[in-house]
Amino acid sequence: GGCNITDDPAITEVFKRMGMISTSEPPSCKPFSDSADGYVRQEAIAVVVISNQQMIQTGGLASIAEILGHCTLSGSGDGITKPDVHAQEVLYSKVAAMAESNLMDPSSVRYIECHGSGTKVGDQVEASAIANVLKDSNLSLYKNTKYPLHIGSVKSNVGHTESASGLTGLIKVLLSLENGC
Repeated sequence: GGCNITDDPAITEVFKRMGMISTSEPPSCKPFSDSADGYVRQEAIAVVVISNQQMIQTGGLASIAEILGHCTLSGSGDGITKPDVHAQEVLYSKVAAMAESNLMDPSSVRYIECHGSGTKVGDQVEASAIANVLKDSNLSLYKNTKYPLHIGSVKSNVGHTESASGLTGLIKVLLSLENGC
C-alpha cells in the first residue's frame, strides 16, 4: 500500500516556484502533451493485494494479473526535476529482457504505463528513453509492426499522487486488464 496526503501548502508553493505545478485553468496534468505545463498534486490511498499462485488456486481467489519480474530505477539525473535518460534506458531494457525471458509473446505488448508527470523536461526524457530502447535491434519484444505501442500515465486521469503514484499506476493497468481495455 501507499498513500499521499497534501496537508502542507508550503510544499506546493516550493513546487510552484520550481515550475513543477500546472498553471492551466483549471489545473490539469497532461503527460506527453505539447500543452503540458506541470502536474496537479493529489491525495490517494492505494492498496494492492498480492498473493502467491497456491493461495489463489486453493483459496478460490480471483487473479487479475501475474507479476513476472521487477526492477528499479537508480539513475542520478539532476534531482527530481530532470531524470537521467541513460538510467531510464537501462530500466526499460531490463523490463524488455524480463518479458522476453518469461516467454511473453512480443506482439502482446500494447501499452507501457509511464511515470509521465506532465512536466516538459521529465516527460521528454522518459519518452526519449522508450524510443531509444525501441530502436535497439536486439529487443524483439518491441518489433511488432501490426499494433502500435501506446504509452500513458495515470496522472492524466487523477493527477500526481506522488508517494502513491506507482501503486496508482499499477491499479490503473490492473483495472484496464480486468475491463478488457
